[in-house]
Amino acid sequence: MADINQIFTDIKNQLGPLAEQNLGEFAAQGKADAEAFLAESRANLAKWIQQLADGKIDQDEFNFLVDTQKDAAEMTALRATNAGQVRVDKFRNSVFSVIISTAVKAIA
Repeated sequence: MADINQIFTDIKNQLGPLAEQNLGEFAAQGKADAEAFLAESRANLAKWIQQLADGKIDQDEFNFLVDTQKDAAEMTALRATNAGQVRVDKFRNSVFSVIISTAVKAIA
């Protein structure tokens, strides 16, 4: 069984440095947006991570399911700062890469 809480902790621990790397002066807003998304999507993400761990879905299916959540990641605080659409999109994509890679690594 996957330790969902530890996976989410590991993801959260990567958000600050990821935000600083991608967003510079907007890092605080980016981290807040990413954490808000994780909180809002926790039930779905936890279900999919567990399904992946149990072998009910494969990694491609897991990646697809996680990617379907991108539109839900509004990044409202970042958009309010006028961080720039390209930067916001790049950060959002990086967050999803961290979610996927952290979950897959924890299960392996």
